[in-house]
Amino acid sequence: MPPASVPTLCTFPAASTAPDPEFARVLRIADPGPALDGPLTFAPPAAGPAEAWLEQWRAWRDGPWTTVLGPAALAATAHAARGQAREIQEASLRVHAALEPQASLRSAQTGARLLQRLGTSRGERWLARLRQWAAEPGCPVHFAVLYGAQSALFHLPLRLLLPGYAYGEWTAALDARPPAGPRLPEFGDELAGLCGAAASILSSRENHAEHSPAVFGGA
Repeated sequence: MPPASVPTLCTFPAASTAPDPEFARVLRIADPGPALDGPLTFAPPAAGPAEAWLEQWRAWRDGPWTTVLGPAALAATAHAARGQAREIQEASLRVHAALEPQASLRSAQTGARLLQRLGTSRGERWLARLRQWAAEPGCPVHFAVLYGAQSALFHLPLRLLLPGYAYGEWTAALDARPPAGPRLPEFGDELAGLCGAAASILSSRENHAEHSPAVFGGA
């Protein structure tokens, strides 16, 4: 899924500018592609002018991604690192309540596929407990939450986790557009706006409370 050349990211709080190979590694390890089946929570009309598509992308970036999905992914990363299965479940239930119904359904379905993809070979107790919980009715495991939690398994840098997730949403929606449709800008052209929003998420009081300084500063 990673492109041949991944754009250099801007600087995040307590982190230096990330080189292309580091972001490519994030996409290889935490690649959401195999778990996706069409657009996820960002689901603009498949056809239409590029300007309208980008307007909806930026509304998603400044809305659900900044207020719900990004914070939930970061919280899940910290909880997984501490082995806190119940807190991961609670984060997923908050996402379930916050998203619009159709987006929530797609997110939960994709999370279920990612949970299956993780398999049973890993011995993390929180993952086993999460899998048991997800088997019960009314216990959705949302994609952003599990995406963040699995990142703890691979010690991925938080400053790259957020744009990596956004890249998955971007490409999932892009794949649904007809090949002959108007050409959209490259994902790299949107990184400045993403970095600004991600910096806001990372520096929020809620996330500082969730993460220790060592977790925030992870390289």
